[in-house]
Amino acid sequence: MKRVMVLVVLIGGLCAIGADPSGELATVRAKPFQASGQREPFHRAGCKWATKISVQNLIGYDGRDAALADDRRPCQVCRPLGTERPIARKENTTP
Repeated sequence: MKRVMVLVVLIGGLCAIGADPSGELATVRAKPFQASGQREPFHRAGCKWATKISVQNLIGYDGRDAALADDRRPCQVCRPLGTERPIARKENTTP
């Protein structure tokens, strides 16, 4: 019986660690641009790299200008500045 009780307490404690009672995580995740406190690039909210940022390091920005003012650079994958990737053109080598 003691083992079951200890297991229940441990599982309950682990669930509480991941809880966000203030709702701060949801507020930051709702921002259109996000960055990590440990890295330089900022991302669009839907970028695959933004979803990999840990909760402890997550920073949210309301706009691109705010992220740039915080010395962030745009992600090369999601292009949060709206810049297009250059199209690779094949050169015609036949005469």
